[in-house]
Amino acid sequence: MPSPCFLNPPGEPSFNEILITTVREYPALYSNQRRTFENLDRSKVWEEVAAKIGRGVSGEFAKKRWLQLRDRYRKELKISIAQNFSQPQKWSHFPLLNWLDPYLQGAM
Repeated sequence: MPSPCFLNPPGEPSFNEILITTVREYPALYSNQRRTFENLDRSKVWEEVAAKIGRGVSGEFAKKRWLQLRDRYRKELKISIAQNFSQPQKWSHFPLLNWLDPYLQGAM
């Protein structure tokens, strides 16, 4: 049975969708310009993200799930690039994460 934080009423955004849109509001969590955010306590930012999402999740849980989503996006993007984008992307979160492309430069 899925974790309660992943259950959502029909027509409502999923936990993953909410997490993706919330993380996008916090560049310190994904930007590759570390110097800009070097004095920032990221664990506090993750707690803020978790509080904004609600659903009783911790900052650590939100961080781990985000890293899974980001890594999956990177993997799916590599596959799409290798196939010259000839196949339609099947992963439902792929279009939600395309804003990450400029931050993944050099990590591909």
